[in-house]
Amino acid sequence: MDNIIDGCITNCSDYDIANVIYIILKNNFRYIENNVWEYLEDNMWYIDKKNEKLKHAIKTIVCKEFIERSIFWAKKTETVNSKSDIISSKLLFIGTKLKEDKNKYISNIIKECKQFFINNEY
Repeated sequence: MDNIIDGCITNCSDYDIANVIYIILKNNFRYIENNVWEYLEDNMWYIDKKNEKLKHAIKTIVCKEFIERSIFWAKKTETVNSKSDIISSKLLFIGTKLKEDKNKYISNIIKECKQFFINNEY
């Protein structure tokens, strides 16, 4: 997991971030079609109205993973602008962006996530 999160710093692309989201949340969410997402609760799948559960999971669980990884690199930092300092800063930037309430960014990330979460059972 750490290597995949660290890989996001190269491009900071929505695709890379969506891949991390998929790895973290793949057992709890799935994409059906026509912008319909479902979440798993008590062994039952429910429609995620307005993607609220998915957005919350990204803003809490996924954000936490990026922040924790940023802290890992920050602890290794000995000088400003060193490799570990830059990695820490970039991961913190991604984590903070995921945490913000700017729906446009989260909506773009969720669009990118669709390809990973597609459920073929339907």
